Amino acid sequence: MRRYAFLALIGALVVVPNAFAADADAAAAKLTRRFSLVLPSGDTLAAAGANEDATVARITARQTKESRFDGRRPALLALHAVTGIVQLYDGISTLKVLHAGGYEANPLMRGAANDHRVLVATKIGAAGAIMVATENLWRGRHRSAAVIVAVLANSAMFAVANHNSQVLKRFQAQ
Repeated sequence: MRRYAFLALIGALVVVPNAFAADADAAAAKLTRRFSLVLPSGDTLAAAGANEDATVARITARQTKESRFDGRRPALLALHAVTGIVQLYDGISTLKVLHAGGYEANPLMRGAANDHRVLVATKIGAAGAIMVATENLWRGRHRSAAVIVAVLANSAMFAVANHNSQVLKRFQAQ
């Protein structure tokens, strides 16, 4: 258990600075990108005639650059699938331990563990929250942080589900 706590602490120390590190240039570029797609219309466009081609070329170049394939995107999508699988595994193993006579050790989950429908809804919500958080990190140009957060969250949930399986084996051995 100490190993998992230590790994979670190290992971948090690595991820948190990356997640909140945003320099002024990146923020300015984001604002420029957001508002540069508004094209002039009417008389302004007619007066700007020569500048129209340059504006269209800049927008086309920006869209081409942003739509390029990023090789890490499939990794994040695979981690989303793993998130769902690990949450499902944890939910099933928790229910099996509860049916075998065990109890929920996590005080935050005790209320949810009493009713299997609430437990399933909680697990779906947890998986969704992890996916939304990592997607927001990804879209905010913190792609490495998104992958690290997904890996850490999945590792922590797998450790919990693995503990549930070990408790279930002890119950079955008795």
